[in-house]
Amino acid sequence: AFIDQIVVDARQNKPSIKVHAGEDGDEDIAAIYDGLIRSIQNESNADFAAIAAKEALNCVPRPNVFLCMSDLIALSLMREAIQQGLRIPEDIRVVGFDGIDEATRSTPPLTTIHQNSEAKGIKAAELFINRGTDSVIIPYYIEHGKSC
Repeated sequence: AFIDQIVVDARQNKPSIKVHAGEDGDEDIAAIYDGLIRSIQNESNADFAAIAAKEALNCVPRPNVFLCMSDLIALSLMREAIQQGLRIPEDIRVVGFDGIDEATRSTPPLTTIHQNSEAKGIKAAELFINRGTDSVIIPYYIEHGKSC
């Protein structure tokens, strides 16, 4: 078994870990009672992102690293953290995923995994049209901001 994702579910108000139990892809959800690393689940709706950010920042103990599944979530979390008087990256560290332009304009600039959305869309369309079943790896890179 390996840990696939650590999430804070804004709708259920409880942290959980998604664990892959084996090669067959079965998943189990386990509650977290300790630990300082959390990931906010992929919910790019601004309202849900804000709720998740508040709940994650108010966990006891509060996580000190946030691995967000989108830059929009990460930016919401950073705004909420600053409103609560937290310093980034001194008090908490934040990483996003997408590489949207707003990430570089935030204060501090967000560290993000920059994906090539255009190449991903082109390849997805090609696979769909050609009924492809193969796996494809689209290049990505880390855009080092100052959020971690």
